[in-house]
Amino acid sequence: MKNTPFEVLYCAWDSLQLWGLVDGDEIIHLSFDRGRHRSVSGNKALDEVCQAKQRELCLFLLSTLQGAPNDFPRNSPLIQRGSPFQHRVWRALCGIPFATTRTYGEIARELGNPHLARAVGQACNRNPLPLIIPCHRVVSSTGLGGFAGGGKVKKTLLDYEQARLK
Repeated sequence: MKNTPFEVLYCAWDSLQLWGLVDGDEIIHLSFDRGRHRSVSGNKALDEVCQAKQRELCLFLLSTLQGAPNDFPRNSPLIQRGSPFQHRVWRALCGIPFATTRTYGEIARELGNPHLARAVGQACNRNPLPLIIPCHRVVSSTGLGGFAGGGKVKKTLLDYEQARLK
């Protein structure tokens, strides 16, 4: 995706920072990690933020954090690059209700093979659209588990969702 025609977006909320790529009106990539964003966006400078879409991304982020459901995205070129197994995992993640969690093992069992918990974790790590595909809701059987945006971001998202239920 080097020298991509896509527009770069950025949104900050509380302690979270979110970078995105947009093609027309469709968000095709999100990342909580600046370096990960740079690796996907290629040579697009992080300061080339599309101001016209900035408000839309921030409103999207807030509505998602408040529990607005999202359909499984199909048109992102990054989603289309995913393997059939990753697609199955990502679809399963979209079914996790707001403010609830599932373990990697539970998702693996749901997909028909309880021995694929690590593969589920790897699919979560490759998720190109966190929040839209809520991989932060998948935890380890012994604790928080990993997250491409870092453990602090994952905990912040989970804590925020729990607080919204009260």
